[in-house]
Amino acid sequence: MTQSSQNTEYYLVVDNQQQGPFTVSQLAARNITPESLVWTVGMENWVTASSVPALVILFKKPEPSIPVANITPPAVTKEATSNAQRNVKPVKSNLETSYSNENLKPTDTSQPVGFIAAIRETMQEKRFKYGAFVVIGIIALAGILEVGKSIKKSNLAEKNKQTEERNIKAEQSLESLALQAAAAQEEERKEQERREKEITESVKRRVSEINVEITMQEEELVLARQKFSEVTATKLFRSAATRSEEVNAAMDQIKYHENEIERLKKEIKTVELNGERAIEGRNY
Repeated sequence: MTQSSQNTEYYLVVDNQQQGPFTVSQLAARNITPESLVWTVGMENWVTASSVPALVILFKKPEPSIPVANITPPAVTKEATSNAQRNVKPVKSNLETSYSNENLKPTDTSQPVGFIAAIRETMQEKRFKYGAFVVIGIIALAGILEVGKSIKKSNLAEKNKQTEERNIKAEQSLESLALQAAAAQEEERKEQERREKEITESVKRRVSEINVEITMQEEELVLARQKFSEVTATKLFRSAATRSEEVNAAMDQIKYHENEIERLKKEIKTVELNGERAIEGRNY
């Protein structure tokens, strides 16, 4: 594994909750399984940990070694050589044949010739046995290798089946997560619409109340202006000081109602602006 692979950080799904990021060593400490869902930068979707080459080493187990037959040829002993000398008949040489033709007895040269022949026959027999052992060993080794290939092929098919099942489960889990996310978004959208409607209705209700107050103030303003006209037009039965007080009082009433109407109109603008800001704040 390269240093960059060890430093790569992955996100992990545990109980349908995203956790991380974690390095490869941190993931190993968390005892993740081949079916665990992981994601890192560059991936389009969540995948199982067993399908990520950098994480396969976390689940890889060493394969058993195949035993090899250790065949050693039998050792040649002095006892085997002595037995061979006793059991093998001497072989007549050309020299013995010539003596036989002349009706003469063979000389002692027949003894070393028979001994060499026995040694050669023993060695040939051992070579034959050794060759047989080698052939048997090769056949046994070939059988073991064939059995190992068959087991490995069977294990590979089982792993492929398990990987396919894990991928199906992962896809189902991703679909479930997607459905949950979509449901959460829909619920959030409905809540947003409810809040907007609530804010809009609250603004309309307050604006309506203020308009009623403005209407009342306008009516009071009309009366105050009429009063002002009356006190400024009538001069009988009043002193100058009394008339001045009445005129000033009428003017004060007019200014008061005008100021109230102006204040209420500004309040309408403030209420509408605050409503718009509340809706925008909810959206973002």
